[in-house]
Amino acid sequence: MFEQPFHVSAGRKFSASEKTDAEELVKEWHQHGQEKIEGEREKTAEELLFIERFNGYLRELYLSLGMKQGTSIDATQIHILPSDAYQKIRGQSAVDSCSAYGSKENVVMMRDTDDKEAMFYNMAHESIHAVSFHSFRAETKPQQPKVYRMAGYSFRNPKTRDMYFRGFNEALTERTAREILREHSEDMRATFNIPMTYEEAITGNQSRYSDYLQVLDELATHIADNSQETPGAVFARFQKGMFTGNMMALRDVERTLGKGSLRLLANMPDGFMARWSELRPKLLEFITTKDFNVRTQLQSELADLLPVSERELYDRRLSVGFADDTENE
Repeated sequence: MFEQPFHVSAGRKFSASEKTDAEELVKEWHQHGQEKIEGEREKTAEELLFIERFNGYLRELYLSLGMKQGTSIDATQIHILPSDAYQKIRGQSAVDSCSAYGSKENVVMMRDTDDKEAMFYNMAHESIHAVSFHSFRAETKPQQPKVYRMAGYSFRNPKTRDMYFRGFNEALTERTAREILREHSEDMRATFNIPMTYEEAITGNQSRYSDYLQVLDELATHIADNSQETPGAVFARFQKGMFTGNMMALRDVERTLGKGSLRLLANMPDGFMARWSELRPKLLEFITTKDFNVRTQLQSELADLLPVSERELYDRRLSVGFADDTENE
């Protein structure tokens, strides 16, 4: 049985054996996720070859990021389902999606399609979620540890249950998938006889990431300008953090945009969901403007629209020094 690496943190009241029990439970979740789902079809030889090839692409990326090791995606983690079975599992969220990632069991679910290009593209995106850093936080009951950091930068606050950095993590995952497949387009064409025209391959759930991508791209550009480096170097730091769990790269956000800005980014889109379409242009202007007074005014307006619990944390952030890291709250 394939074992996916993960980290379990536990409160001070936990004994070593209780933490071990929590780790064993997470292993059980992951093992269950590798079992066949009702209605799942067998993967074709070509799909299995793509998974093998994609793992090779990932290894090249890890090396380029200075990582000594990284995680591979196993074929047993990927489940290809006919539309009705996919709909049954995903429910209402299946209406506008063709693939999904399940963080608890660390699985990729794909809606079956004859469009090979879209299949591989979406499989790449969801697989990056699966190989990103995984951490679970065991709370008061080791038999029921709660997910603290689900994958990459995206995590749930164990106290408030609010989700942080989901939009940022989706954007970084999507940007990484596009870069990997674009860099290896010649191999994809030669091996699978598909043109791999990326924008055309973005279908279903991938299309909604364009808003997040624009925010990510503008953020990387502004940080790069501020630190006199390239946006590519900023992306590389973000990517390495996504795969290793080291979130220190996020400090660049507040160094560039000021205290409290990271809390705003963390709430994209969840904390702003009710008015996301209206707030997105304002968030973009906040990130891109070089006018300090304009940025200060925009930050105040965005903060006023945070949920009450998030506004309290935002205000606390403004009242303390830089050492009080948002990600550790």
